[in-house]
Formats: sequence, C-alpha cells, structure tokens
Amino acid sequence: MVKIKRFSKTAISLMLALVLVMVPQLATAGEATVPQTSPPPMMVQPMAVFEGYTYLKSSNVTLTIGSSLNAQVSANTYAKSPVSDLGGTIQLQEWSGTSWINLIPTSPYSAKNTNSISGHMSKSVRSGYYYRAKVTHFATHNGTTETAIEYSDTVMAP
Repeated sequence: MVKIKRFSKTAISLMLALVLVMVPQLATAGEATVPQTSPPPMMVQPMAVFEGYTYLKSSNVTLTIGSSLNAQVSANTYAKSPVSDLGGTIQLQEWSGTSWINLIPTSPYSAKNTNSISGHMSKSVRSGYYYRAKVTHFATHNGTTETAIEYSDTVMAP
C-alpha cells in the first residue's frame, strides 16, 4: 500500500501564493502587440544619395518608437558645399491599412550658409499601428531650390 503524504495547510498556502505571484508575470511575458491594420508594402530607403543634383548631396532619416508610444524621428540633410539655405520638413505618417495618412504637425528645420543640418521630431503614437517618417529635404543656392523626398523604415508601435 502506497502512502500519500499530506501537505500541511501552510505548505499548500505557500505554493498557491507562489503560483498567484508568477501567473501575471508569465502572462505578460508571452504578450505581443496586436497589429491594428494589415502591414504596409515593404519599402526600404533609410539613406539617400542624391545623384544628378547640383547642391544636395545625401541624407538619412531614423524612426524609433519606444514602449512609451513616443515616436522619435532624426533626419540629416547634407549639401555638396555650403549653400544659402539647407534643411527639411519632417512629417510622421500612419498606415491606415490601405494608404499612408499624414499626421500633424510637421517639424521643419533649416540653417543658412552650411553644408549639413539635423532635424528632430517627437510625437505620441497609437499601439499596434504602423508608422514611417517622410522628410522633404531642400537646398537653396544662387536662386535655385532643389528638393528630394526620403522615407524612413516602417515601424509598428508596441
């Protein structure tokens, strides 16, 4: 005959308390953000080199979204030599499931008599949605303005 040891009420209470403490941690460890739309088409263009331009040389744009649902965009615009005016306008876009929607406000940046400039933008976003940054770079010199559009990688907000 096999004897089954009986657990004391204290031992059972301790095991139950341990399970209750671990369940929320195990539940959140497996959670993932649920996308709120279908993903947008793939497009990669995190750095641009402007061939065929007289003044614009290159650029880059970076989009990051942290767990606090705050999108951070950094953009750099470079000219081949110092120009009268150099800069860009940062526009955050949200994917609707069928098209990119421009969010407001935009964040313009510019400087005079330089060959490089950086711009930044910070904006709250919604969990589960896809975002990208659109930057319109420009260089103005000797009465001529050149523009080029660049997009960041697409990022889903956690």
